[in-house]
Amino acid sequence: MTLKVGAAKLDVTPPIGVMMAGYGARLTPCEGIHDPLYARALALVSGQRAAVMLSLDLAGLDISLCERIRRAVEGLTSVSRDCVVVAATHTHSGPQTGRYGADWADKGWVAQLVRKAASCAAEALRRARPTAVGYGEGDAGEVAENRREPGGPVDPRVRVLALDDLETGEPLATVVNFSMHPVVLRANNTLISADYPGYLCRFLEEWGAGVAVFLQGTCGDVRPRLRGTDDLEESFRRAERVGRIVAAEALKARDLAWDLRADVSVEARSAEYQLEVRPLPTLREVREALESVQPSLASAKGPEERAQLGVRLYALRRLRFLLESRVVSGRITTTSTYVSLGSVAHLLTIPGEPLTRFGLELREELGLEHLMLVGYANDYVGYVPSAEDLRRGGYEASTPWCVLTERSVGEMLSALRGLARGGP
Repeated sequence: MTLKVGAAKLDVTPPIGVMMAGYGARLTPCEGIHDPLYARALALVSGQRAAVMLSLDLAGLDISLCERIRRAVEGLTSVSRDCVVVAATHTHSGPQTGRYGADWADKGWVAQLVRKAASCAAEALRRARPTAVGYGEGDAGEVAENRREPGGPVDPRVRVLALDDLETGEPLATVVNFSMHPVVLRANNTLISADYPGYLCRFLEEWGAGVAVFLQGTCGDVRPRLRGTDDLEESFRRAERVGRIVAAEALKARDLAWDLRADVSVEARSAEYQLEVRPLPTLREVREALESVQPSLASAKGPEERAQLGVRLYALRRLRFLLESRVVSGRITTTSTYVSLGSVAHLLTIPGEPLTRFGLELREELGLEHLMLVGYANDYVGYVPSAEDLRRGGYEASTPWCVLTERSVGEMLSALRGLARGGP
C-alpha cells in the first residue's frame, strides 16, 4: 500500500494587544508582532486510513480547545478526531489560549484559530500525494541544558522524518522532534514570536526541505544554553542562531535518511485515561486569594515585587481553572494519541510538559525504535515528572505547575504503554 502525504501551513498570528503566555513576570499585553505564528499540518494516508498532525506556534492548549480543533478537523476532512494530533511548540512569546482562564484569551482570535487549524489540516489532506518516508537522527545536545540540575539529563536527539514526493523525489515535508524549551526570548520581550522553533522551520523551508513541522519533545526541565539579554535585538539574533543550529542538524539527519520507503501503512488511535490529582486548596480559598492579589499588584513597589506578584497571580489563576474546569473527585481526565508509519517511525503524545527522565523511562519501557515523544499535545495537565523528579521536588514538581502524584505518574506511564502496544 502506497503512503500518501500532504503538508500545509497557515498564518495564525493574533492581533496586537492580546495577553501573552509564558511568563508570570510579564503581565502586559503584546505590543507588536516580531514574526508570524503558524499552524503547520501533515496529513498521512494509506488506503482508507488517515491521520493528521497539527503543530501550532503556541505555549499550550487545554483539552477543551484541542477537542474543538480535533472536531473541526473531523468535520472538514472526515478524519476521525482520534487520529488527529494537536501539538503546541511551547513558545513563551505567544498569546494566551485559556489555560489560565478564558478571560485572558482573545475569544475572537481563538475562534479563528480553530477554523484556521482545521482549514490547514484540510489543505494538507487535499495535497496528499504518493510519498516516500525515511527516518533520521542528529545530535544538538550542545545547545541545551537541564535547568533543574547542573549536568543533569537532556535528550540531545534531533529526530527527523523525511517525506519526499515519490514521483519527483522533491522534499514535501520535514518533521523535526527536539526537546528544548523555546525560551531564548525572556520575559522582557513583549513581541509575538515563535522563538527558535520558528527560525528552525524557516531555515529548513528556505533550504528546500519542504514544509517544516516542529514537534516539541520532553523538554519540561530543558532550556537553551544561549538565552536572551536585556537587548531585544540581540535576543532575537540568539533565537535565530539557536534555530539555525538545530535546523542544520535536522537537515543533516534528513540527508542521511537513505532508505526512504513508500510501502508504509498508517495506524493511529487515541485513548482517554484518568489521573490522580494531589490535594489542592478549595475553590473558595483560591478565589479569596485572587481577590487579595489584584490590589497588591496595583500597589507593587518596583518591577521585582510586581514580577513576584505576577507569578503568584499565574499560580492562582491556574489553580482556579483546574478546580473549575478539570478536577473532578480528585482526578483529571486526559488523552493521548499514537501514530505509526509501519516500522519507519512511531509517534506518541504526552498531554503536558514531560521532564527528561519521564521520557527516558517511557522509551526504555516501550523499546520502540524511531520513537518520537511529543509533549504539549492534545491537552495540557502541567508538568509531567518522573517519580524520582517528584521526590526531588523543585519548581517543576510543585503545585500548581504539577498536580500529579507518584501514583498518577505511574497511571500515565501505564496508559501510554497500553496505547502504544495496542492493548489496555
